[in-house]
Amino acid sequence: MSDRAFRFLVASDLHLEQPVVGLADPPSHLRELMIEAPYLAAERVFETALSEDVDFLLLAGDVVNPWASGPRGPAFLVEQFRRLAARDVQVFWAASALDRTQEWPVRIELPGNVTLFPPEAPLTRWAQRGEARLARVVGVCTNGSSRPRADDFAVDENVFSIAVVHGHFEAHQLAQSSINFWALGGSHLRKVLLEGIPVVLYPGSVQGRIPCEVGAHGCTLVEVAPRPVADDERRPPRYDIRLRTIQTDVLQWRDIELRAEHLTSHAQLQDALVTQLAALHDTARDTDLIVHVNVLADLQLIAEWRPFAPTLLEHARHVLGHRSPTCWTASISFRAAPDDFRWDEDTLLGDVLRELQQYKDDASLAVELSAYATQRQLAGTLGAQLAFLDNDARSAVLADAAALAIDLLGPGEADRQTAATAPASMQASGRGTS
Repeated sequence: MSDRAFRFLVASDLHLEQPVVGLADPPSHLRELMIEAPYLAAERVFETALSEDVDFLLLAGDVVNPWASGPRGPAFLVEQFRRLAARDVQVFWAASALDRTQEWPVRIELPGNVTLFPPEAPLTRWAQRGEARLARVVGVCTNGSSRPRADDFAVDENVFSIAVVHGHFEAHQLAQSSINFWALGGSHLRKVLLEGIPVVLYPGSVQGRIPCEVGAHGCTLVEVAPRPVADDERRPPRYDIRLRTIQTDVLQWRDIELRAEHLTSHAQLQDALVTQLAALHDTARDTDLIVHVNVLADLQLIAEWRPFAPTLLEHARHVLGHRSPTCWTASISFRAAPDDFRWDEDTLLGDVLRELQQYKDDASLAVELSAYATQRQLAGTLGAQLAFLDNDARSAVLADAAALAIDLLGPGEADRQTAATAPASMQASGRGTS
């Protein structure tokens, strides 16, 4: 066992072949950035490895599909690997089925500092600094034919050990593993499933590519320092493990809520929106933003303001959308707070909202939307958005469905005026407002 501290970088899901998508009619100053963002973000990963003087880099799959990227993807990676080789930085790559490394162009060869783990069974290699061994790295390529198991990665507990693999695991599956650190790929959002020993980390993708991948994306710097054990202690060595997230994305999706229940005019709404977007822009530093805005108000204000949405959107883009970095407003939607409308009203809207509430209350009810899409649509980004991997995503979809129902079935301007002049008995019964 090495008694030296060491540092390594963990990254996954570079997806060099996938540009940023999901913005309808993007402005000219964002189009090239949306195409180049995966390469710019990936380059920041390798720059970080050099600037942080790491001993090695772990890549946990979904790095590049050579069929989709063409020769540019593999050639870019080899160029970056050579930069690391010049500084004696090792690379341990656990490829996924998407990476199709066996189908790379024959003229593009990996440099000697790169370990590409084979499929089927995990392989063990040493991470070294010169002749000194730092850690044991166990990895496997997942080609889709079999699913890796935690037991396949068993190692000698007296040596700091790292597993790198692309796959989906639950915390309880890895909690008793002899591995000290799990570097996992397959989640585009960063997750730390376990802290301490072992650490189980999904670093997330290095660049958000679709609207639901909101917030910052990046890689994770890991620092390991052995903690001395007294001679009379009969137990394996202990380690201090520190994680630091490093942002690499050049373009971020953001969702914001604008509380507008207290506002009374279009001008106030416009000023409040620009003020909130400007505050968000000030925190972005060198990152361009694409923002979706949800305006929360009561139904009467929503009915009044909905026709004003295009003007509001144009103004926000004019004020903030052409700065560098930009804060581009992608859309503005209006949403009523749950307590603002009557779930029990005897209308089509009430029926829809009650049905959605049942799905919200009972997580066992499946939200199955893939039946409404074609196979071609499911193979693209739409398919990924229809696969609800966690309860937060499911809840967000149900909330959006409720907002859409209110927009389509709630009171419009004509209905509001009718309700205002209707007899009191009709207003009290709810008729004339549905």
